[in-house]
Amino acid sequence: MYKVNISTFTKVSVAVSTVVGGVFAVLAVVLPSAPSEPRNPGVYGIWSSRYSYPSSNGTVEINGTTEYLKNGSYNFSGQMKLEGLVNKQEFRILYDVDGAGEWSADSKSIIIKLMDIKSHPKFIEIDSKRIDPKMIVAITGKDFPALSDAIPKGTSDEFTIVQLEKDSMVLQADDPKGHLLAIQMNRETHRFQR
Repeated sequence: MYKVNISTFTKVSVAVSTVVGGVFAVLAVVLPSAPSEPRNPGVYGIWSSRYSYPSSNGTVEINGTTEYLKNGSYNFSGQMKLEGLVNKQEFRILYDVDGAGEWSADSKSIIIKLMDIKSHPKFIEIDSKRIDPKMIVAITGKDFPALSDAIPKGTSDEFTIVQLEKDSMVLQADDPKGHLLAIQMNRETHRFQR
């Protein structure tokens, strides 16, 4: 049986909280919502995206679908993977994520407003050893950090529409370190499947 170092779990939890806190700007693209302003009809429908970017303790990868509805609301379903190094130990955490909010868009930008986000750790690995998230809760007596702990409800953001075609869209945003990030989205007929 793999021995668990409580100190490592604590440091991984702190690292995850830090990474999650810096993730909002990019995650908001996937979990959009905004005031009931104009709604560009070219945006309606289900869009998939998969991309990654550097964070303070490693990298973040987003994979999922966002459905933009005609009434100005949206739904996101997907996964977020956090990878990094803490205390010379590699960690990977995969969250299942569902979100909802409001959106508006004209020909140049999409404005989003996050209303709700739910996340659940699917797996945690430390130095390639997979650990059940429930075991961490049992050992530490604390819930593992959820994305909703670091992302306030009602937060808005704006993303530039670089390209919008029938089956593809490219959005541009700043990643948590302030670098430009292009997000490729492709039209789908079904939502993300876990």
